[in-house]
Amino acid sequence: HKGIGAGNKKNYREAIEYFDKILELNPNEPQALYYKGNSLQNIKQFNEAIKYYTLSFNQRTNVKTLENRAYCYFKTKQNTLALKDLSKVIQSDKTNTKALNIRISIYKQIKKYDLMLKDLNQYLKIKPNDFKIKANKAIVLSLLNRDSEAIIIYKELLKTNHKEKKLYYGISNLFFKKNLLIKALENINKAILIDTKYARAYLLKSKILINQGNTKKACQILKKAKELGINTNNKDYKEAYNYCKKLK
Repeated sequence: HKGIGAGNKKNYREAIEYFDKILELNPNEPQALYYKGNSLQNIKQFNEAIKYYTLSFNQRTNVKTLENRAYCYFKTKQNTLALKDLSKVIQSDKTNTKALNIRISIYKQIKKYDLMLKDLNQYLKIKPNDFKIKANKAIVLSLLNRDSEAIIIYKELLKTNHKEKKLYYGISNLFFKKNLLIKALENINKAILIDTKYARAYLLKSKILINQGNTKKACQILKKAKELGINTNNKDYKEAYNYCKKLK
């Protein structure tokens, strides 16, 4: 109880000392092993946490232990092992949003966008109004070239989040892909109005203006993107820079 109490107060190193005393008396006590793993996780000692979660799980099968171990595997880039644990967790509880969230992050990292979309849809069945998940769904749909579906989600999100610059950037980028340049420019200008130092937005605006034939202004905007710290190794930046260089 003292160990759990210390953990609840975020005194994780103190909590570990209490759990170590229990484990000296009984090295296989599953609860002490689990909570020591949990304390180690909270101080970002993920590999050590995995070790104690595994010892605990070997003594007592527990879905929560697998869920936490999966998170630690994810944090240590052991994605195959994380996915194995998450599959078991979600199989036993399809409403486990924490496990779904971790798996969504892994699928995003390894670019398995079709599987990511499947989990996003499952998540939205449980929490249909989750802003972050809806925004991620719009991004994934665009990566899967399902641009029209993504635009519908962006429009829906903008109704209630009209000061979110990333939404305007996202929908502008989709309009640009569809060659709807007036709509693309209109939305990227809204993103810049919200954040006048939004470097990515200036780069996208430069691309839109190039495609509109407004080359002089496009090159001025590209210069602004560079001043604001855009990554000059970015493929889009290089293309726009080379275009502007040829005009000189």
